Amino acid sequence: MKKVLIFLTSFLVLYAVLQIGSGLVLTALYTPDIAGAWETSTALSSEVSFGGGFTYFSLIFLLIAALLAAFVSKFFQKKY
Repeated sequence: MKKVLIFLTSFLVLYAVLQIGSGLVLTALYTPDIAGAWETSTALSSEVSFGGGFTYFSLIFLLIAALLAAFVSKFFQKKY
């Protein structure tokens, strides 16, 4: 039970850190196009998009967080 708690805790922390870090990087790299922002304002569509579809980036972050959590749990098992 202790191994599972260590794995789950480290997984959740690492996943949150990866998501926040990627959000900060994407925010820092985002540069809006001011000139082209109002080009389509004459014919705006009436459809509202509520987010995008499934992206593989979230799956990649899940796998990276799971691998790092497995290494962290192995590290704590050997140490304690």
